[in-house]
Amino acid sequence: CLGFGLWLSREATMRLRSTIIACLLTATPISFAAAQYSNDLTARQKSNVRKFWIANSVPAECQRAIYEAALAWNASGVNATLVWSGYVDDYAYYKNTVDGKFYEWVGHNTPDTWSQGSYIDDPAIWGYHFPKYDESLTNWSANPPKVAVDGDTAINLNRMPEFHCNYTTNPPSDKRDMQSHGVHEYGHVWGLGHDSQDTTGATAMYRLGLKGLPGLHRRPEPRDVGRAKFIYGSK
Repeated sequence: CLGFGLWLSREATMRLRSTIIACLLTATPISFAAAQYSNDLTARQKSNVRKFWIANSVPAECQRAIYEAALAWNASGVNATLVWSGYVDDYAYYKNTVDGKFYEWVGHNTPDTWSQGSYIDDPAIWGYHFPKYDESLTNWSANPPKVAVDGDTAINLNRMPEFHCNYTTNPPSDKRDMQSHGVHEYGHVWGLGHDSQDTTGATAMYRLGLKGLPGLHRRPEPRDVGRAKFIYGSK
């Protein structure tokens, strides 16, 4: 933003000095913010406005907590919105009983975001995020490198006794808060990977699903919001 001549008057020199200071004051915080929030980003959704549905495979007493998790992202200031669209009886993905893998349920799945319940054999997994990418738009020099056209989530129904679904009360020490889990999974939908800079569980995108108060993140934390804004900007 600066240009230099061969000779400057005293008045011009003072103006130039002021310009240099202004440039430094404005440029430094921006680059710092970009650096601290640019880690572990996997994709951006092709559209930053997505309909979301809750499948009735999610136990009825837990559906409101998942709904509140979506609203928490909507209220975060990130320029991305989940639009409530209702309940569905179908599945976006189904589990093949032969190979144990999940497959897209063609005809039932849509480009919208579905939250469903599924029986997942791995006892360490609280849930899954199912992304779909437009590989023709992948750019490994960009951050994030991929463009997603879909993103669905599944809750591990085998672990339902370990979930705390009352979104108005704190979870006991032996329960995983369902709304916090929803905030985490919707973070994946918006392209956030597990935050490798979080080593203590201070963010919703911590790699482990903690139980009790240490895992209570019913709103995206400031780092979660900063990383999402790196992708989508602010509202």
